[in-house]
Amino acid sequence: MTTKYFNIALYIFFGIAIIIAVALFSGKTDFGNKKSDTEAAGTVSLWGTIPSSVISSALSTYNNDHQDYGVSYRYIEPSTYEDELIEAFASGKGPDMYMVTPGLLTRFSDKISPIPYTSFTERSYTDSFVTAANIFLTEQGILALPFRSDPLVMYYNRDILESSFQLTPPRYWDDMYAFAQSVTKKSADGIISESAIAFGAWDNVTHAKDIVAMMLLQSGNAVTERSGSSLVSVLDKPTASGNSTARSLVTFYGEFANPSSLYYSWNEAKPESFDAFVAGDLALYFGYASELPTILAKNPNLNFDVAIVPQIKNIATQKTYVDLVGIAISKFSKNPITAYVVASEMTGKDFSETLAEGGDVTPSVRRDMLKTATTVDDAYRAVFNNSAIVGATWIDPDSGGTESIFRTMIKSYTSGAASANDAVRSAHSALDLLIKS
Repeated sequence: MTTKYFNIALYIFFGIAIIIAVALFSGKTDFGNKKSDTEAAGTVSLWGTIPSSVISSALSTYNNDHQDYGVSYRYIEPSTYEDELIEAFASGKGPDMYMVTPGLLTRFSDKISPIPYTSFTERSYTDSFVTAANIFLTEQGILALPFRSDPLVMYYNRDILESSFQLTPPRYWDDMYAFAQSVTKKSADGIISESAIAFGAWDNVTHAKDIVAMMLLQSGNAVTERSGSSLVSVLDKPTASGNSTARSLVTFYGEFANPSSLYYSWNEAKPESFDAFVAGDLALYFGYASELPTILAKNPNLNFDVAIVPQIKNIATQKTYVDLVGIAISKFSKNPITAYVVASEMTGKDFSETLAEGGDVTPSVRRDMLKTATTVDDAYRAVFNNSAIVGATWIDPDSGGTESIFRTMIKSYTSGAASANDAVRSAHSALDLLIKS
């Protein structure tokens, strides 16, 4: 071949390569279509915060079943996950895929390659996954494929309830007042020896922020909302009747740490609420489904059960907070087709079944799995699955920043430094500033 023809061939080759690359990353290629399985090749990397012990068995089975492509997984501690991802992307050493929560969407939106609806239709998505997963849907496409849901549930101590002649825990928040008054044991000088509920304080209430968010979501307060391409705070948004659900929540939550209240049940001198429940000194503990193995391991003799969290009376829609994890495709992946194929298969029914068989107690994020699993004779799993079905979440612009805002909102009210109105108003303004910063 002469040099002239060799150069022409070379130009044609690079021209075609550029066209393919531009089409792929502009979302014009059908890289999400299952027909592209035949094009998948090589090993793609996945980073996440789910412990390797939870998914290593399922990943091993998956890789053994695929000869042409596979996935390698790197577990990163949640406390350093965001920083390590940002540093890796900045240095060009980031993963092909990475796990995201709704709280990471704002910070990593420019590092995600959205899956176009021409590849995975919105209808197919909503038919496949629980409603909470709709938070990954945008006008630009799907930011992540739902992988795992971990709902907040209510663990309760049977012995404590029965000692107070209670057969079941409260179904509605309104019932919590009488429950706290009946179950909490305290001396004449107000020293609490046995608590009904760990509300009112903040620093020693495990998952305090998620509990508050859950109650806001139950009341119809989304905390934040998308407005076009922007995010806005709706924390202090009034209802149709003009009431602020956030202000009512702050008042309710704080009631149980007020020493002068009939419902006084908790204070900042108590141990962490998780530890108090495991020790048998707390009647109700609001924790995640994934905590079940830890509770069983820490106190095998604890006589407890689990139920869906209380709801707001006269509101037909049930909700709880769910810690949702999705798999996003990196905008910088050098093998996006394989990354999509792996992500779609890891969020499919077969992988979900393998994950459950490996001992993962969290409910599936898939509708078809929940429909099947709710029929099994497993009291814990039935509650977990039903909680996942009614799970809800919100777009958290900065997990550390909002933790501080919520903490200040609650503590300023319970300390008497601010009224519920002022506490919520200040939190709303602070959240707005955080979003805009």
